[in-house]
Amino acid sequence: MGDKHKIRFEPVGIDIEADEDETILDAAFRQGVMLMHGCKEGQCSACKSFLLEGDLQMDRYSTFALADYESEEGFVLLCRGHAYSDLEIELTNYDEDMIRSGLPVVTAGTTVESITELTHDISLVRLKVDEDAGIRFHPGQYVDIKIPGTDEHRSFSMANVTVAGGILEFIIKRYPGGKFSALLEGSLSAGDPLEVTGPYGAFTLRVSSDRRLVFVGGGAGMSPSWRCCGRWRKAATSGKSCTTTAPAPSGTSSTSKRWKSSPGSCRSSSSCRACPTPLPKAGRVTAKAKPGS
Repeated sequence: MGDKHKIRFEPVGIDIEADEDETILDAAFRQGVMLMHGCKEGQCSACKSFLLEGDLQMDRYSTFALADYESEEGFVLLCRGHAYSDLEIELTNYDEDMIRSGLPVVTAGTTVESITELTHDISLVRLKVDEDAGIRFHPGQYVDIKIPGTDEHRSFSMANVTVAGGILEFIIKRYPGGKFSALLEGSLSAGDPLEVTGPYGAFTLRVSSDRRLVFVGGGAGMSPSWRCCGRWRKAATSGKSCTTTAPAPSGTSSTSKRWKSSPGSCRSSSSCRACPTPLPKAGRVTAKAKPGS
């Protein structure tokens, strides 16, 4: 462990403490400050900010994410930056509501509870979280699942609304030769341990917003949209509406997916193992919230 330094983020006026051995972004995550981020590897520029004061040094990063002239002007990538003194940083891409509603990122042990085949190439994976894990998340967020026997990970969005009952659910598309997804075809089974780290992600519901919500998801990408709609339904605000549209998984006869925005109520326009009760075919469904619903 290195020396610790104080970091102040402007214009939101939030302070954290960072160790020299961790990136500023990881330090913020650890303390429940959910800064804007994407790849977390210096490739996308989502966490680009401006250094106002202090000594900050960066690990290797892509010049597509931070051009040389930007670095010379004082811009930095928080996912690559380490503090070597107290810092003052101006956030250039942020959502204050998201920052202040962040949850601490933790690494937790889990055990595979079940792997269910939903379609010919999509699986529902349920993980039982260790009792002392302390992991929480907002619907729409994701975790990194460590690939057994390696230092690599793959990121997947949770398909359930909360971790109530100690379960994390994931809808995962299987790819031939996939580092993690290929394990779902027999290499991974109930009882096997898996390590997850999270929550990450800024795709979360802003309940205070009065804007109409439209979610579009394809294949296994339906998870965050589905769960955000479920969360919205639980905290419904009068006059708001939520629309979710998703194509049916490949290999089925259905042309569309229809989602009813309440937890655990996904219904397909043709029967499948996850949703055995068919509904009439529909391109989308709009659910209007009612007070107290």
